[in-house]
Amino acid sequence: MKPKFWNVAIALVVFCSVHAADSETRRFPLPGHGELELAVPTTWKVEVTSPPGQLPPTLHFTTVDGRPFEFIVTPLWAIQGHVPPSDPQTVRAEVQQTAQQAQSQAVESRIEVKELNGASAKGYYFAATDRAPKPGEYKYMTQGILPVGELVVTFTVLTNDGQMSVIEAALEALRRAVHRSGSTA
Repeated sequence: MKPKFWNVAIALVVFCSVHAADSETRRFPLPGHGELELAVPTTWKVEVTSPPGQLPPTLHFTTVDGRPFEFIVTPLWAIQGHVPPSDPQTVRAEVQQTAQQAQSQAVESRIEVKELNGASAKGYYFAATDRAPKPGEYKYMTQGILPVGELVVTFTVLTNDGQMSVIEAALEALRRAVHRSGSTA
């Protein structure tokens, strides 16, 4: 019994070390709302689109080289009195509603909403397969909402066949996401 346990333990340590070495923590300033930290693979590049004023930016991750994918993240906060939902029941309901809207174009007869446990809160997501993607479009979509500190993070991952590792890396980045509150310009 001991040798099997140690083999599994060593394999887990090696996997975690390799995985950790392949990602880096990146910090994204949020106007007047601190910063969002995400640990993403070093082979991912990011373009930040910041609307004018104190509106939330959108982070658009893609690959430096290799097969294309998109990981789109928008951290939300209260704007003009509108507070994004952060309690688990409302977050789940919002994700369920979006999954139902995606149902008409999905291969799946039923789209399951799954739990996503982050460092500080519980969120939800779903995955769907496009029934008839057009040339240049993506076949798979993973989408959801995760509260992170004082933020509510919305996300979408778009991939094609053979890119499950991209989805896993994106979900892991979200699980480990941290909001550092404080004012940034």
